[in-house]
Amino acid sequence: MRLSLLLFCFLFLHLGSVHAQLNGLWIVTEVKAGDKIVTPVARWTRFHADGNTQSGNGWVQHTVGKWHYNPADSSLSIVSSNGWKDEAGPFKVVQKTGNSMRWQRLEEGVLITVNLHKTENLPQTPSDDILGLWLLNPSDKVQQATGVPQAYALMRWDRRFNFKGIPGGQTYGFWQIDGHQPILTLLADGREEKWRIEILPTTMTWTKIAPAGQEQVLSFTRTDTFPK
Repeated sequence: MRLSLLLFCFLFLHLGSVHAQLNGLWIVTEVKAGDKIVTPVARWTRFHADGNTQSGNGWVQHTVGKWHYNPADSSLSIVSSNGWKDEAGPFKVVQKTGNSMRWQRLEEGVLITVNLHKTENLPQTPSDDILGLWLLNPSDKVQQATGVPQAYALMRWDRRFNFKGIPGGQTYGFWQIDGHQPILTLLADGREEKWRIEILPTTMTWTKIAPAGQEQVLSFTRTDTFPK
């Protein structure tokens, strides 16, 4: 009887300890499907002590649900309440050390490995970094060709953009950035363009994805004032 009670107390304390370790905000640092790296951009998951969970990418939360950890087999179940049923089943927590954690499971016969790191702040995606008002640099050859002295790009939170002088005239449309690589897609007037982007805190560079000889590079500087 005493042995059973001690075993129960140990399991209870262990379960509580693991739950406490899992609570918090976790960033996905790497996802591998077999030998292939398929890490999504700025993916995160937050576990709450009451069993609730949210996940998203960057500043966008897109999934809510419940989570449960089973210490008997180290399985972690996450059930979405606003998405589709996860047919692959629970993950197995194969490693939990300090602020690092690793999950694994089979998906269609392929071993999926997810590495995570605990953090205090949401990560940012290029879709977050690109928001705001950007001036096309005066030295840019495209700006010189358009004759517009202060061309700009306004990238809005609702995935709409407003361009002036890039190149020529006023252009409105929609933008989207790939979830796995820094590729910007612009849709306007029935046309689609793709650009490879690099964004720093105050500068941004776009390189047009086009056939050889038709490449184009645009460079911008962040500003808080519309040009007059």
